Amino acid sequence: MTLSPSHLDAYVAEELEPEVAAQTRAHLEVCECCRREVRLLETERALFRARRAVVPVPRPVLETVQRQLTARARSRARTFAIVFAAVAAVAVMSLTLAPRAAPPPWRGPMIPVASTCGVSACCDRIEELIALLDQQQMTCLVSMPPSREL
Repeated sequence: MTLSPSHLDAYVAEELEPEVAAQTRAHLEVCECCRREVRLLETERALFRARRAVVPVPRPVLETVQRQLTARARSRARTFAIVFAAVAAVAVMSLTLAPRAAPPPWRGPMIPVASTCGVSACCDRIEELIALLDQQQMTCLVSMPPSREL
């Protein structure tokens, strides 16, 4: 019987419960295949630990990389500003040149809902605000045909 590679990896990483680790050690005493796998895993872990060692970067190299990164960041910021300005200009132009919306297809004059109910309808603050906006803008924000009653 051989143990799974993930089990052996957990054994090498010392992640197994003490009882399971003891059983694994007992198995390794009799199984050459698993012992070989454990040796490979230990060697692999040692190589990874050695590669993690910090290598100092020479100061001129570090300064050059920092200058290049700063130059790229400035270039990107400039590009972003240009693109943003272009998008803003297109938005302003489209809003100013856009055709006005056609009036609703109802026949007859439009009556604001808030003004159809008289004073009793002004209990609702939203309706009061709509009526006020209608008067200020000389438009009908929320409307209905005059023939319809509330």
